[in-house]
Amino acid sequence: MESNHTPGPWHLDDSVRPVRVVADGLIICEIPPHAAGLDIDIGRRIAAAPGLLEALKLARAYLSKCPPHGEDITGTEWGRVMDLSGAAINKAAGGES
Repeated sequence: MESNHTPGPWHLDDSVRPVRVVADGLIICEIPPHAAGLDIDIGRRIAAAPGLLEALKLARAYLSKCPPHGEDITGTEWGRVMDLSGAAINKAAGGES
């Protein structure tokens, strides 16, 4: 699956307001100031997105090589992980959620 986002790593710049998520000097997004510092929490989550997506892709690829043996995978934790990870990767790539 091809990446259609600005390559990571992304970083949180909380030295300015609004808080920004940046990559190589490019502003990925700005998060408006929010009470209780939630803008910083939101920014951290957004900044982590490229790394989380890459980790999820690698984990899913690894798990696909070692499915449970001798059992129906429908309804198993392994099956649920594969379904959820596939859906999340598809959503990140611009597919339906």
